[in-house]
This record gives sequence, structure tokens and C-alpha cells, in this order.
Amino acid sequence: MNTSASTTAFTDRSDVFLERVYGNALGQLRAEQLIADLEEFLQQHQEVRSILDIGAGHAPVTLTLLARHPELTACLVDPSRDLLEQAEGNRQQFGIYKDRLQIIQGELSTVLHDELPCDLIICHAVANWTLDPTAFLRDLIELGNARGAWVSLVVGARRAKALRFANQGNMAHLKEAVASLDTPVGSLLDGEKVIPLDPDVVVQQIESLGNEIVMHAGVRIFADYVPPAVLRDDRQWALLKEAEYIARRDDRYWKLGQLIHLLFHRR
Repeated sequence: MNTSASTTAFTDRSDVFLERVYGNALGQLRAEQLIADLEEFLQQHQEVRSILDIGAGHAPVTLTLLARHPELTACLVDPSRDLLEQAEGNRQQFGIYKDRLQIIQGELSTVLHDELPCDLIICHAVANWTLDPTAFLRDLIELGNARGAWVSLVVGARRAKALRFANQGNMAHLKEAVASLDTPVGSLLDGEKVIPLDPDVVVQQIESLGNEIVMHAGVRIFADYVPPAVLRDDRQWALLKEAEYIARRDDRYWKLGQLIHLLFHRR
């Protein structure tokens, strides 16, 4: 698997990553929406018993699923010791038995060398942080095909990144976002660059390798643009989440998510 990372932030600055990406209302909304998608998927596919989480980090989504579904087991793979220690602490807090969770610290290519059980592969917001996201996605899709596994893929979406930069008045990063599909842009991590992907290109790559997409959803369609006061007002926040729920699988809106979530399987 082509897993060369564009940054060492996840291993060297894991505290900053957790604060910027998950330690706020937007991060909580992201996790909530992805968990809702996967809960619906698991209800429809009760044959799924094992999860392989590639680039798991502290694994908020996978561990929540394990806590709710005692029949599930999971393997977490990530290069960051600190993030995996967080995952182990979260496992204990959830009360998940240790024998239901395997944790592997190492390069993501580990998954190619070990016959790790997986009915469902989860890979959320990892491809954007590799030097060659297209190659990474190809290897991931082929891994899912070879294992006969479902894949839950989340990638940062270039269109929404451009709109967010415009909304922020960040013209330099806006220009980067629209200049080329391969241009790295600024990220939530200070000084770090990320390569967001075009939803249509990702869909085409998945389908061209013989897969059927059974669900597509945007993650945070509107939430990144609203005034901060909305995020602190319970009534306004509830209305915003209802609007997100309506729009995030609608063909008119889902590709405008800050991230996109695709669930697919080999035809």
C-alpha cells in the first residue's frame, strides 16, 4: 500500500491533532454523522463481525460501534503510539473487553502483510494526508476487493475546502484549492498541507475498479460556515443538525461536505 505520509503531525503532534480536529463542536458533529451512517449500514448487514480500521488514530467511530455492538471485533492500525494509547484508554472507558480489540502500531502497509480479519474496512480521512492519494486509494480499494470486504471511506473534499477558504477570507488557500486537483492546501493543523479530493474523481476511481457504492453522504455540509454563536446556541445547533441530516445524502448537496463518506463493495 502506498502510504507515504505528507506530515509527521499525527505522530509528533497528536495533542494538537486531537484538539483541532475532534476537540470542538465540528469534530463532534463529524463523528456523530459517521457513526449514524455506519449504524444504519450495520443494521442492514448483520453478517459483519470484524472491522479493520486503517489509520485509526484514537478510533472514536470504531470504538463507539464496538461499545454498541457486542458481536463486533476490531483491529486498529496506526503509526502514532500516542493516538493508539488514547484508543486503549477509550476502550477501557467504554468497557470493551480487551480480547475484542487488536491494536497495531506501525505503518499502514502492515495490513498488506498480515491476514487481519475484516468484514468491514474503515479508512477515514487518511488518503488526503498521503503523498499520493490516488495511489493510496487504488491500493485500499484493491485490498477491499481481495478480502471481499466492505469499505467505509472518508476523504476531505476539495470543493468544500475552497468554499470554506472563501468564507474565511483566506484568498491564498482559496487559490490553492481551485488551482489543480493535485495542489496541497492549508489544513487545520498549523503549517501543514493536505490534498483534498474531488468527489466525482473518487467515485469514478471506486467504480472503475469494479465496486458498487451503496451509500454516499456529505459530512458537515453547512456547519463550517455558520457564525460561532450558532454552535453555542442549543436551539440553533439542533436546527442546523436537522438541516445537515436532510442535505447530507441529497444529490444536490452531498458533494459539498467538508468530507465525503462512501460505503462500497466489490460487485
